Amino acid sequence: MTVTLEDILERAKGGADRGEVLCDLQKIGGSLGMDDLPMLTRLGAIRGYGGVCGEIRKAILRRPEPKPDREAVASERRGAPRDLPPGWEDPPGWLCAWNGVFRLKAGDDEEVEEIRVTHDPLWIRQRWRDVDSGDHHLELCWPGGTETVDRGTAMQARELAALAARGAPVSSRSARDVVAYLEAAEACNRDTIPVASSRWCSTRWRL
Repeated sequence: MTVTLEDILERAKGGADRGEVLCDLQKIGGSLGMDDLPMLTRLGAIRGYGGVCGEIRKAILRRPEPKPDREAVASERRGAPRDLPPGWEDPPGWLCAWNGVFRLKAGDDEEVEEIRVTHDPLWIRQRWRDVDSGDHHLELCWPGGTETVDRGTAMQARELAALAARGAPVSSRSARDVVAYLEAAEACNRDTIPVASSRWCSTRWRL
């Protein structure tokens, strides 16, 4: 039969042999945790049990709290947006996750620190080259929005920040980092998102 702290408390209150009760308490003492402190306090209030209960209480309070599973937390945080182009790869040093774009920085303890840049993901869906003008354009996407801009706009912080009016997750403060991210993402996904030749027809690209 498994001995529990509740059983021990009831036996102590009922006047059971203190030696046997204390022996059982010491056996389970190492398995007790923070949730058991209230009941342990009640047991310690009974004459003859205060000393042992006090030692177990100290041991529990000194015990380090278990850290969350980093891999599980990272996996949940790093889930990619559903609409990324097939074959998309995050550029080295960057992470495009469902909850934003992050810059990755190696810390002194060799742990990778994730520095938030935006609060929503942003990515390149297509790249175009106008056959008439030779200008290059990028189709930028984010949850609930998309905008095709010339590459010069996408690669200049001041110009890119104007997309905030369209709902894009960028501001004058984050634009410089977003430009760096887009430049790296474009280079990393050259084969995944090749440049398509096109002709601009007032409202759409014509291949």
